[in-house]
Amino acid sequence: MIRPRGPPRAVVSRGGGEDQQMAGQQEDQELQDFIYTDDEISLMLQAIADFKATGVMNPIRGDGFVFGILRRQTKPSTLAKYPDLKYTIDEERCKMLVDAARPFPCVFHRAFDPIAASERWAKGIDTLVECGFDGVLTSGGIGNCSQHLEKIDAICHRAAPNSLQVVAGGGVRRNNVRETVARLSVHGTKNVWVHTASLTDKVDNDGRRLEELDGRELKTIVSAINTTKPS
Repeated sequence: MIRPRGPPRAVVSRGGGEDQQMAGQQEDQELQDFIYTDDEISLMLQAIADFKATGVMNPIRGDGFVFGILRRQTKPSTLAKYPDLKYTIDEERCKMLVDAARPFPCVFHRAFDPIAASERWAKGIDTLVECGFDGVLTSGGIGNCSQHLEKIDAICHRAAPNSLQVVAGGGVRRNNVRETVARLSVHGTKNVWVHTASLTDKVDNDGRRLEELDGRELKTIVSAINTTKPS
């Protein structure tokens, strides 16, 4: 994962009527977190070069880079026609990083989710192909992927002709992984993947997420994937 900064602070819910407003603030904060300055892009380019220079990466093994870069949609005519498209893919900068990463593959991460949630999601997939990405990690919209299986299914159909792999992720847990795998595995195991962080949901006193692996959850998810058949 190539990032020039740490994750945004979590918006801690206090209950009551503020929850919906806080959710909106969290979403906007996280999306703006994928808008980078020129100096930050330089840091990302240097990070890619540094990883490649180690010699430990092997493209044949599947080693690659994950990143996502957005820009605010400022074109009045586009906003008038697509008011939900507040962010779009930064094509120029994405191409720059993809070119710098070669011969290693690149995956565009969940910064794609607001694009997937908009009416322009198909154009977004085409843009990723044009930028040279090999895959996209997405929940199919804002929220968990289990809520957007129909959209992810449509994304898989759009991505397949251009060999763009789809990684379904976001809220994949033991209680919903079977439905997700059954719905998406019809596209083939080499075209569609399922991602889960399997992290405990904890936040420290400063509002930072604590990344602690939930081993029991992960084992249960893997077992469910191995025993689920396409629907």
